[in-house]
Amino acid sequence: GDAGFSPLNIGSDVTATFGEANFTQEATGGNGGAVTYRSGNENVATVEANGEVTLVGVGSAVITATEAASANFAGQTATYTVTVTQATS
Repeated sequence: GDAGFSPLNIGSDVTATFGEANFTQEATGGNGGAVTYRSGNENVATVEANGEVTLVGVGSAVITATEAASANFAGQTATYTVTVTQATS
């Protein structure tokens, strides 16, 4: 591999209860490229540019962090899954 290459990490999967507050799970590591975030299921969770997640509905969504390529390093991605469960009354 490349000398000095640093992998992008985003932490573990998250289980939350619908109605809970937003949380932020930021990617760490990487090689200084710009990082963007995307939700694979915006009916369950949306994600802001800073990694802040808003719970929208019950289900699961894969959150992907993508680091842009730079002069010396290829781009890379890291993912985690948010599972949102229904609040029990």
